[in-house]
Amino acid sequence: MMLHDRRPALALITLLVWCATALAACSKPATEALAQSFESSDGAAIHYVEKGTGNTLVWIPGWTFSGMVWEEQMDAFAATHRNVVVDPRGQGRTPFKDHPKLFERRAKDLHELLAHLDTEDAILIGWSLGAEELAFMAARYGTERIAALVLVDSDVTNESRGDEETAASRTQEFRQNREAMTQNFNRSMFEGEVPEELLQRLVTDSLSADIEGATRLMTRPRINHGKALRDLDLPILYIGAESNRHLTESLTTTAPSVQTVLLKDVGHALFMEDPEAFNAALNTFLKQMEL
Repeated sequence: MMLHDRRPALALITLLVWCATALAACSKPATEALAQSFESSDGAAIHYVEKGTGNTLVWIPGWTFSGMVWEEQMDAFAATHRNVVVDPRGQGRTPFKDHPKLFERRAKDLHELLAHLDTEDAILIGWSLGAEELAFMAARYGTERIAALVLVDSDVTNESRGDEETAASRTQEFRQNREAMTQNFNRSMFEGEVPEELLQRLVTDSLSADIEGATRLMTRPRINHGKALRDLDLPILYIGAESNRHLTESLTTTAPSVQTVLLKDVGHALFMEDPEAFNAALNTFLKQMEL
């Protein structure tokens, strides 16, 4: 009786199993988003989503929005960076917990988040109100865990805001006509036509924010954060819309060392309206700073 050498067959089976395993691994997403939260020092549950590995990018949305506005950026940078997309206090999945100084407390939430993440080299990206909160946080708590700031289309000098009486009047109007004002505000954030599906997602997201938190932030302290930014020993990039050039000029007059990029044919929601141009500007900055 002849005995056949089974080693070639076993080797073939092993190769086929390895190939099947490799193909299955390749068919899965390289990184998956993981929803998490931490408890602030005053007991608020701050929610965030994490995706990717590498140097840490922390993404802060604007007034009333959740971190969902940064979806395209989180996906685009997940291959090269650890992305942490935050729902600020009273927005998205983070419940509202009141504080007598809400704006300042939200900035402290971000400071405590960096300690929770245990990062020493975070690049912080804030849009609109989020940019103000980042500037205040860096000035108040220092830059020990921060490698750079990226401010996105924000009136960080607060020169365009009205006086206290105007703010109080707008706040009362917002309480009475929240849905209509939210629709109009979201539509106005785009220079061109906004897809209706995206618009309604943004409106729904914005309307889910806590009304008390939203109105309190409308009357936040009027601070020229440009003065604090001028004194920070950090790389700072401002990405703005050409249509809001006055915001950029106001900032660079106060803090001339801030790098600026202006995108054309976009509105306030520039990173949603032209994500490719926005991502390219941010990526160029990150490479220049070797971050």
